[in-house]
Amino acid sequence: MPWYLCVLWIRILSNCRLCRTLGATISPVIRAAKWVADRLFQSVEFIVPWTEFTFYLGCRITTLKEQTTILFDQLSELLVPTLIIWGAKDRILPVKQAYAAAEAIPDCEIKIFGDCGHSVYQDESDEFSSVVAKFLD
Repeated sequence: MPWYLCVLWIRILSNCRLCRTLGATISPVIRAAKWVADRLFQSVEFIVPWTEFTFYLGCRITTLKEQTTILFDQLSELLVPTLIIWGAKDRILPVKQAYAAAEAIPDCEIKIFGDCGHSVYQDESDEFSSVVAKFLD
């Protein structure tokens, strides 16, 4: 999915009123569809991906302008070696958050991929795998 569609959906679902309405509306519809599918197709497992909580959580994480929930205060409590991998051109979560997190985490390495956006693991899968393997070694 192109980055701009991800950003669009994140921004649309960041509206708390919209999320509450969608959660209250879509959850019963999905449960009803699951009920029908269970009766018609007993061998098929139907997984309900959204709940009212999902929409509530979505509206608490971001606003129309920016991500709002950052657990920055808790990062200094990490007691394990940590690797942060980020795309310099991430339009969903700005790279400045990676640098701030790296400073807050006591034992932290950071790797910024200059030509990548939000999905570094897809854009640079070979180098991403190499960096993770080296860190874990």
